[in-house]
Order: sequence, then C-alpha cells, then structure tokens
Amino acid sequence: RQSGVPPVSQDAERERYSAQPDDRPATERGKNSLSQIKWNRERIRLYGNRTDAYFFIVGDKTMFATMREDIRCILDRDPAARNALEVFFCYPGYHAVRAYRRAHWLYTHGMKTLARLVSEWCRFRTGVDIHPAAQIGRRLFIDHACGVVIGETTVIGDDVTLYQGVTLGGTGKDAGKRHPTIEDNVVIAAGAKVLGPFTVGKGSKIGAGSVVTKDVPAGVVAAGNPCKVLRALTEEDLAQCPRQLAGQPE
Repeated sequence: RQSGVPPVSQDAERERYSAQPDDRPATERGKNSLSQIKWNRERIRLYGNRTDAYFFIVGDKTMFATMREDIRCILDRDPAARNALEVFFCYPGYHAVRAYRRAHWLYTHGMKTLARLVSEWCRFRTGVDIHPAAQIGRRLFIDHACGVVIGETTVIGDDVTLYQGVTLGGTGKDAGKRHPTIEDNVVIAAGAKVLGPFTVGKGSKIGAGSVVTKDVPAGVVAAGNPCKVLRALTEEDLAQCPRQLAGQPE
C-alpha cells in the first residue's frame, strides 16, 4: 500500500460491498458457477463464517436491494398500485417472488425438501406455483398472480412481466432442460402457455391465451394457438412501458 493512503476499514468495505447491485444474469447465479464461487469467497472474506443461517435469516447483500426493486417495479408497471406499503402487504405476486427467493436459497444450499415446503406454502398462500430450482432474474412482476406456474428448469431474465394464468411448463416429451427460457423485458399476457425448452426473445410480447411451442424472436408481438409472430414492436408499444420494454435501468 502506498504511504500516505489511509487503509480501508472492513466496515467501509462491507458498506461498499452491500451497496453494489447484483447485476449478474440469472444463469450466472447457480451454486456451481465460477461467478457464484467468486461471489461467495468475497462474502466470506468480509463476513467470516456467517454464510448459511445468518444470510438466510438476515439476508445477503442483495436482500433489501431486491425487496426495494421488487416493490418499485410493481409501482412502475401497475397503475392500480398506490404506494409501497400497499404492495408489501396486499400484492400476492410480490409475496410469491419473495417466497421463491427464499426457497431458491434453500434449494441451492442442499435443503431441497425444506425449499419445496416453502414453495408449497407459497402456492397455498398466493396461488402461484414456482419450483425452487427455477432461475429468476431481477424485478419479476406477476400481476394478479393467480394460477401462475413456473417449472423447474425455467430461466427468466430481468424485468419480465407475467399475468394471471401463465404457465411456463413442459410437454412431458423432453429430458433435462424441459421448460422455457424467458429473456429480459418480456411481457406474457393472461392465460398464455409457453411449453417446452424454447426461448422467448428479449423484449417480446406474448398475447393472452397464446400457446407457444417454438422459439419466439426478440422484439416482436406474437399471439395465437399455435403462437405466431404478428409484427415487430413499434414505438407505440415501447411508449406503453418504456422502462421495461426498452430495457432502461432502474
């Protein structure tokens, strides 16, 4: 260390570590990924052995940040949401996302039965069935929340909106990766079904009641049974929800 430069205290390092948002894609947050291993090493360096029960009960550096993000995204996208307190207490979609994040933590730390119990409680409490092994990014908004199903190998990016009755499931014909990948800024309307290991491209919108059984390219509006691309996104579409569809940061 150069002379004249004061050392950085551990408290200051912790504060800086906690203030940084977790910008990693959902695919890099798996238990065995190199990114997650480096992440855990830095956390152990700053917080010692408090890496299991402590971080489950108190939360890791992203807990309160993601809580704020999850509330903020609902206020941004739902005109019926009047304030953060109302979202915190009265929005089942918010409760489902928070329960999933705890269940996912348990699942990736080897407590799979307990994780399934948390997800079952969430299904009973909110009507949303999210498998704890699913990989979900930041700022997921599940509007109305009733009847939403998200399968085990589903991958969901950031700033995705799902409406009631959406199923992200499988067909029963695939092994391994059986469920869809939903990229950033996608909107899936009420009652739509995305079935199989297909990808819905970034920024696309899936119409209500659609059945998706093949890949959907990025930046399009698609609908129907079977789902077909209707047109590319327009400026009018982007104006409806610019932060979400254009992928602008919070």
